[in-house]
Amino acid sequence: MYWSHGVQMVATNWQTHDLGQQLNEAMFNTPFGDGYVLKPFSLRVAPLKGKKWHTQVVKSMRRKVSIKIISAHQLPKPIDWLGDIQPFLSLDIIGARSVNWFPSKPVTKIVPGNGFNPIWNETFMGEFEFDDVELVFLKLSVASSSAPNHYADCKEVGFIMHKISDLKCGYRYLMLKDLSGEQLLYSSVLVKIDHD
Repeated sequence: MYWSHGVQMVATNWQTHDLGQQLNEAMFNTPFGDGYVLKPFSLRVAPLKGKKWHTQVVKSMRRKVSIKIISAHQLPKPIDWLGDIQPFLSLDIIGARSVNWFPSKPVTKIVPGNGFNPIWNETFMGEFEFDDVELVFLKLSVASSSAPNHYADCKEVGFIMHKISDLKCGYRYLMLKDLSGEQLLYSSVLVKIDHD
């Protein structure tokens, strides 16, 4: 993560919407839509004190998060997909030192043949260690399996990426983006988020 090293400007590849581009968009997509993000406090502290350099001791912290994946709405089929969509959702925390999930694999069950309104009602609890919560992101990936009972030949449908610090507790509709980063109209995931 470039920002954790104090980089002010980062060159990203706008031709492919890879993880770096997704993180960059999530970093500057504030709830207020202003596009300006103040540096995290840990990066704003001046490294010079008098004539001597001093190192700032970064204290790592732990946070618990509980995410209930309730349902999704109007999921599109992946490009060149034949047959019904068999959606499932996976979670990932990016920017943390260590992440422990319960259950250990944060992936929902497959909902066979229902991309219009799949219902999961599955809760995932995680604990992660971080240096700066403003540089920790939650990624939810929606994919489709070719088989209704196992995760085979999966193709990603879309994703959601947000800073953990921007996610408020409670029920939230999170809008889905396609693989090129464009918002999918009417496609969303309903979640309930709790964190300390």
